[in-house]
Amino acid sequence: MADDGSTAQRIGHNGIDSEKLNGFLASVMEAYDEIDAISEKAKKEQAPYRDEIKELKKEAAEFGFGKKEFNALVSFVRKSEKIAKIDQNMDDEQKETFDQMLFVTLGDYADTPLGRAAIDAAKGQIRTRTAAPVSEPVTDADNDALNTASEDWSEG
Repeated sequence: MADDGSTAQRIGHNGIDSEKLNGFLASVMEAYDEIDAISEKAKKEQAPYRDEIKELKKEAAEFGFGKKEFNALVSFVRKSEKIAKIDQNMDDEQKETFDQMLFVTLGDYADTPLGRAAIDAAKGQIRTRTAAPVSEPVTDADNDALNTASEDWSEG
């Protein structure tokens, strides 16, 4: 590069403009400080809700629901809701691209019952069921559907 005296020319013995570097670094660190302050405030605001969740999970365990199973259910429902929100924010072309990416990612598993179910779910052909209210009992039809799905997956 020719030395044209421009400000784009590298400065310093190692070619780094330390003033610019320190300026960018300081700005980034200030932004992180703001994020940390917001996160700390949010943690304090969330504390009562986290305590409530902890107590509800304890009550569920005392009622007889397995801790791991209940936590897995909560995680599943939360993730399903996040996926539904993401899906709502995609246009048709983005959904098609996602479907193609999912198919490529699944590879050989795309032709298994579980792989087909994942693709169908991604295309919205299977309604993701959220947690039923406690007052809604599990029916024999629910159990039959779960058993059928389990058998289909184990055959693949």
